[in-house]
Amino acid sequence: MKSFLLAYLLLFFGLTIALPSYRVWKSTGVTPYKFGASGSAHDYIGALFRLTLIATAVIVVMFAFLPNLSVPRSARNWRRICHFPRRIP
Repeated sequence: MKSFLLAYLLLFFGLTIALPSYRVWKSTGVTPYKFGASGSAHDYIGALFRLTLIATAVIVVMFAFLPNLSVPRSARNWRRICHFPRRIP
């Protein structure tokens, strides 16, 4: 499961971010994900997007390579905590 998650993340980043960026850069010579420091909404959202992608990659790599990292107890017992009925009438 952990190796599948890591492989899926690499495949996802490769197919959705790296490959299209490389194709745009190769055909136009312009970096598609270049954000400035102007303080505009576009630059701010781009910085947050970059941080989100980095945080996602760090979490997945930590989960894949650190064997003692586990899901918190509250997340494991979500059915008991939420009191979902077993069968919906």
